[in-house]
Order: sequence, then C-alpha cells, then structure tokens
Amino acid sequence: MQQQRRFNPTAPPLDQRLIEEAQRLRKEARGTHPGIERERLIRRARQAETGARISEWLTSPRPAGRAGMPEYRAYTVGDDGRFNGFEPFACANDEEAIKKAKMLARRHRVELWSGPRLISSIPNQPAKVVTHEIRQGRMVPKPTT
Repeated sequence: MQQQRRFNPTAPPLDQRLIEEAQRLRKEARGTHPGIERERLIRRARQAETGARISEWLTSPRPAGRAGMPEYRAYTVGDDGRFNGFEPFACANDEEAIKKAKMLARRHRVELWSGPRLISSIPNQPAKVVTHEIRQGRMVPKPTT
C-alpha cells in the first residue's frame, strides 16, 4: 500500500528549503573530484537556486500595476540556460507583451512569463543585414550579390 505524503505546516518555506539544498549540493561538489559526478551536483544546485528564485517571486506581493492590465516579466536566458535577469512591464494582452519581449531578445533568448504562466520563449534575434552603404557622403542601397 502506498504511503500518502502529508503537508507539514511547520516546515520552512519552499524557497528556503531549496536554498539549503543548493548549499548542501555545492558543499558536496567541493569535496568531489572533478568529473561527471561533480558537474551533476553543480547542475542540481543551480536548478535548486533557480527554483528558489521562482518560488520567491511567485509568492512575493505584486506591486500595483496599471489598473486591469496583466503584469509580465521577460527573463533573459544565458547560453548556460540560467536566468540572467528580468524586465517587468504591464501590457494590455499577450500579443503586446510578446512584441515588447522581442525587442529585448537582441543578444539572449527571452522567456516571457505572466505569473506562473509561460507565454512565449523567444530565441535571440539575428543581427539585421546591412542594406545600405555610404559612398561619397551619401547613403545608397548596397548592390545585391
């Protein structure tokens, strides 16, 4: 027979437990020889830290945005898959928020969230192709080759 998990109201908050788990994993990784096992411990510690930040954000009180407008956060994601930072803003709808988030996706991938709901994952935008050049002090269209 399966044992049911019970909620323990005296347990520390989730974000605190995740931070403690990340600290434990990092300490264990420091005592491990370089290799696959050490990298696995470090990756699990990063995941726990990210989970703690997300949990803290989801449970934090929201600042009052514009009346009736949903609040969004555009998280920039580094090459290693970790959140680097975020830009909060309020928009009338998801489409408007996606347009704003695409402007942030110049160098890094962006994940657009509204509370716990993932709206869109936007890859980094490629640099625009130069279509004009300056000749004799004037801007002229580049010849296509």
